[in-house]
Amino acid sequence: MFTTVILWLIAIGWLVANGMWAQKPSPAYARRRSVWAWALAGGCVGALAGWALAASPFAGSLVGSVVAGLVAGRLTRARSNAP
Repeated sequence: MFTTVILWLIAIGWLVANGMWAQKPSPAYARRRSVWAWALAGGCVGALAGWALAASPFAGSLVGSVVAGLVAGRLTRARSNAP
């Protein structure tokens, strides 16, 4: 149940970032939107991994979303600095 709540909160964060990007399509809002999307995907994969390893899907979703968000933040920062 907690896993579902965490994934819904991340999805709501993506919807808010997507609405901000639709109003003003700036690179900062595009970066924020992609980070939230990657965090949602990482949370889903982490929950499945936690469930498959007979551990806690809740812990897997938290770890997966944080790791995916950090990786996406690094990748989008590097892409936005490119010439």
